[in-house]
Amino acid sequence: AASGDSVSVLVADLASARDHYHSIPAVLRESIDKMVGKNPIEDMIDDMVAILRTREVDCKLVRAVNEAFLSLVRAGYWHRIEEGEMTMEEGGPLLESITTALSKPSQDLTDFTHLIPHFEWEETDKPNAAKAG
Repeated sequence: AASGDSVSVLVADLASARDHYHSIPAVLRESIDKMVGKNPIEDMIDDMVAILRTREVDCKLVRAVNEAFLSLVRAGYWHRIEEGEMTMEEGGPLLESITTALSKPSQDLTDFTHLIPHFEWEETDKPNAAKAG
């Protein structure tokens, strides 16, 4: 079975990321969803968490899969720009987030963290604004 500590950390990180995403004002979430598209594995996440709890986690393999995934996402962003579905102004921060995430050796996906500063919202509407006070 996977190390309880590492799985607990991954599951906690996932919950935190979901909470963070859902704390973004709905109009901005809609904008993000429009630019990025539907998460193709959203419906499988709970099943993947269950697998994590019963199998050994190979951190090197996780990093390799994340790199492949981010490369596919980057190709998708370029395709949408080339097809005129989004402008370079919209796609630039998305591409930058992928480049930054790939440049840091980690088994975590960190691309969304790099996108947050590119969205404009009122100070009181920022994710975790209530927690920061």
